[in-house]
Amino acid sequence: MGGQDSVSVPVTIGLNGDVKEGDTVTIDVNGTLSTHTVTADEANAHSITASVDIPSSQDGTVVVKASVTATATGNTPAANSAQDDVIVDTGVPGDVNGDKTPNGADNDSTTQDGAPKVSIKDGGDNALNPTDLDSGKATAEISIPANTKPATA
Repeated sequence: MGGQDSVSVPVTIGLNGDVKEGDTVTIDVNGTLSTHTVTADEANAHSITASVDIPSSQDGTVVVKASVTATATGNTPAANSAQDDVIVDTGVPGDVNGDKTPNGADNDSTTQDGAPKVSIKDGGDNALNPTDLDSGKATAEISIPANTKPATA
């Protein structure tokens, strides 16, 4: 799964002890449904790992729901579902023009050719002179490119 318009992401779904081999789990990602048939190994491990496609244009919260929708014996199970929200960041640092590639077309007040701008304080004459130094050190300013977000744990 996955392609230019989406990214395939593995998700692990915990199963309770009532889920058996052959049961069907329906996975709902923001309204797009897929099904998975539980194997004996998954039933014994009480979890499945499935790939879900996240649209590459998606940025923000993605809601992933999973529920047992049919049992191996054909019975409809009792209500048995779970939901989790995932935060997706598809912004590309340095991509000013939105083409998903930081390159020479990406320039603004913080970004030069898709990279951080670095400015060395030189007094405006494009040369470092002793008067530009502070205790023998030059002052530099590094800007953070567009679409850069802080890391979170």
